Amino acid sequence: MARRPPAPLQDAQRALRLIRKRAVAYGIDPSRIGVLGFSAGGHLLGLAATRWAFAFYRSVDATDDLPAHPVAVALIYPIITLGPPHDQTSTRLQMVGR
Repeated sequence: MARRPPAPLQDAQRALRLIRKRAVAYGIDPSRIGVLGFSAGGHLLGLAATRWAFAFYRSVDATDDLPAHPVAVALIYPIITLGPPHDQTSTRLQMVGR
């Protein structure tokens, strides 16, 4: 099976950059952007918080020059492993396939 592109992580990075770019218009401080994720969302945002400096997609425009790091992270019952014995669960199948 071919490896899937990291589309959810690409979306998370782009969203953080877009929010940071438009923060003043939204009335928020661009240096205080955080993320909150539950279960698989916790897994995704844990990756976004720890791998924010890696370019998971090619730059689209100047917005992609902004940092994609969250300054606060809340992971609520995140999926933290898909290794054995958790490698045969429906969660693993949904997230990464067989």
